[in-house]
Amino acid sequence: MCIVYAGTLLYSSLPIAAVSLPATSLELTPKLCVLTNNEPVCHSHIDIKWAREQPLLLCLFDKEIANPLRCWEKQRKGQFHYQINTDHSLTFQLRKQHDDTLLASEIYQVIRAQAQYRQRRRKPWNFF
Repeated sequence: MCIVYAGTLLYSSLPIAAVSLPATSLELTPKLCVLTNNEPVCHSHIDIKWAREQPLLLCLFDKEIANPLRCWEKQRKGQFHYQINTDHSLTFQLRKQHDDTLLASEIYQVIRAQAQYRQRRRKPWNFF
């Protein structure tokens, strides 16, 4: 495989079908929540946007919940606002309504900030 980049022109020796963009995109804003030691859960508002080339019957799911958060009928794009209170990461999935085929998936990460303690490299009495 040969990829040549010159300014904004991008050339690849792969066939066009192998380099095609995904048919469905799913985007979360924000994608990350950092909890400090005194915060038990993340209270956040997530904006979820999706876009697709061809319209379909689609549903947005939280992987942990059986029922869809929202469904769209024959749309090319959609948006959903989701209020969460969680202490762990969540996976959002966009699936076809009829056969439950997974089209796109994104993870909202919840991480805990760890206090960083730096040890001194020298003893306090060592000047060199």
